[in-house]
Amino acid sequence: MKRILALLLIGAMFLTGCATQPTTPAPTPEQTPAEQTPAEQTPVAEAPEGPIIFRYGIRDSWPDSMNPLLSALGISQTFYHDNMYETLIGLDAELNMEARLAESWETSEDGLTWTFHLRKDVKWHDGEEFDADDVVYSYQVNKDLELPRFFASVKDFTEVKKVDDYTVQLVTAEPKANIMDAMIDLVPEHIFSQYKTKDDMLAFANESPIGTGAFIFVEDAKDGFVRYKANDDYWNGRPVIDELVYVYFSNADTLIQALEKGEIDFCGVGAAQQDYVKGLANITMHYFDSNAFNELGFNCWDDPASKGNPLMRDVKIRNAIGYAIDYDKIVDYAMGGLASKQAQLLPEVTGKWSWKVPDDIRVDYDPEKAKQILEEAGYSDRDGDGIREDASGNKLEFRMSIIESDYRDCALVVEQSLKDVGIKTNIEFMDTGRLSDIIYSQDFDTDMYMWGWYARYSDPSYILSAMTTDQIGNRSDCFYSNPEYDQLYVQQTKTIDMEERVKIVHKMQEIIYRDSPYLILYNAKRINAYNNERWENFVEYPAFGGGNLFNYYSKLQVRPKQ
Repeated sequence: MKRILALLLIGAMFLTGCATQPTTPAPTPEQTPAEQTPAEQTPVAEAPEGPIIFRYGIRDSWPDSMNPLLSALGISQTFYHDNMYETLIGLDAELNMEARLAESWETSEDGLTWTFHLRKDVKWHDGEEFDADDVVYSYQVNKDLELPRFFASVKDFTEVKKVDDYTVQLVTAEPKANIMDAMIDLVPEHIFSQYKTKDDMLAFANESPIGTGAFIFVEDAKDGFVRYKANDDYWNGRPVIDELVYVYFSNADTLIQALEKGEIDFCGVGAAQQDYVKGLANITMHYFDSNAFNELGFNCWDDPASKGNPLMRDVKIRNAIGYAIDYDKIVDYAMGGLASKQAQLLPEVTGKWSWKVPDDIRVDYDPEKAKQILEEAGYSDRDGDGIREDASGNKLEFRMSIIESDYRDCALVVEQSLKDVGIKTNIEFMDTGRLSDIIYSQDFDTDMYMWGWYARYSDPSYILSAMTTDQIGNRSDCFYSNPEYDQLYVQQTKTIDMEERVKIVHKMQEIIYRDSPYLILYNAKRINAYNNERWENFVEYPAFGGGNLFNYYSKLQVRPKQ
């Protein structure tokens, strides 16, 4: 399933650090840095001796698993997997494919076979050699046992073939353009292969994880911290820092206090805290667009079972709503400025995949245009009560289901915007579980709703698939169906030529823009905050548009300020 709430803070995590003496203990789960007495606090003196330690303060749910084949929460990826486990190829800061554990690769002319040539200088953290057997095992075990995290990524491969000790082939029955979505975390066969059944693997906690990555796991404490040391033999060069420590906080104010006191050096900042942090002289705030967007979705389900108002299936009403909404007010009032107005299904931070809306079809706030569309479509306020109706007297009155904790202020802006053009909305506030039940378990018993997605940097297929007919009742939350869109979706998954594939992906976004099963309300902005007196050499990811400062490259290159 899709939700931002289920994919916690993927791509919005933040690196931290401070220099300490070697004997300094990490905080315990019962005692966060801000709660320690002065004598117990982690030293922040700028002593030249001792290891270089970065501390990253984070407030979130605790990870669900240290086993990279099983975890469901994105926070598990941030706390554990990304630091230790690697893939065959990755994405550079420009979002182009680059070598990781495979030093090169090629595709057969028919697009059915991807051949990867592995590095010969890589070892697992326990000293064992990394080779083709580990790659074959990692793909095959996910496929054979249908393990939860990566089965969807590997199921298309008909064969995973070891050519020699450092060459592997992934074979498909049809061309597979979205190869980046098949880049799974590779695990050591000599450790994982002892777990033969799915039940055995599901029970494997992996409490002493071994990977090939830039950092080696040292210790952790639930709801407290995770500590890593630098991998001296890392194939891509040893990180500058000696240790990386994630420090967990249960309270946002305590997190910011720790940043102010120097107990951590990097963290995220929320909208309510940004004015305070701006006043801290030694702290830099870095704003960037995330890959998360939030939409006003419509019940487009053309089925007798649907409990939604059938008027919402009229694309002209949805188009009019697009012009009626005051997007600037949403950004400034509801989001406190931590958003940007973007309308395409794939945000600008996804690079080449993002479609630029042409000026001649761009929908902006224009209530008079909204009224014109509705009048021309036959929706007028015939009885003078301020609510438009069709020729049969059916009023443009719709239910709007809203997750109160996330979208209350945004919903109030939309409610007023639609009222101004003669559309009445009845807001129903609820929690996430209730909204999910209304859509998926109660025959879509609402007309409009607000929810959000993360668009993947790696490949557009996942978010595009949410609009296909075969995902109605599954990944789709608007139950939209368009045969042309469905055909283009299949076509782009098989188009290996990048330039041609990008054109198809752009055409699909144009279709969604015109049909408006979603109205993208905003793209979320995030804030990194770090101690500018101590650290430098952060890398933005993606490199365009001012990207996130916590990423693969920053963890390798960030250093004490010279």
